[in-house]
Amino acid sequence: MRPKMLMNVVIAIALFASGVAVGQRTPASKFDKYFHPSLRTEMDSLALETTVDLILGSLPYRNGLSIPKTVFDYKQNRVQAWALSSSDFEKAPIETVKAEIIALYRLELVHLKASIPELSEDDFVLSVNRDSNFQPFAECKHGNIVFH
Repeated sequence: MRPKMLMNVVIAIALFASGVAVGQRTPASKFDKYFHPSLRTEMDSLALETTVDLILGSLPYRNGLSIPKTVFDYKQNRVQAWALSSSDFEKAPIETVKAEIIALYRLELVHLKASIPELSEDDFVLSVNRDSNFQPFAECKHGNIVFH
């Protein structure tokens, strides 16, 4: 009788474990095809990122905002761009500030969609940080701005 009970316990545990494993499967991201391995090494990626950072840092701000740097946020499963704002920009009339942030948001989204056709407004956010201390200034998602 004991071997039969032991076998039933083992089968129950196996069924439970397989059910948990199937239930924990995460849905595929629409960006999965962009995560395939490439021939570039980590050193290539670091060198490229450093070069881009140096170029971005040397360019002047346009209407008080820097050129955005774009990254993929794996936790949020979305593309995020961030730009820096000058102190003069932050002191400008609120309607001017809003118009410039929305214009930058739209421009960045259009450029990204040219490379990532699956990208939608749900998958993109623009963060604007203060140049003086890198603290959040504003965030734009769906063309709506939230000031911090």
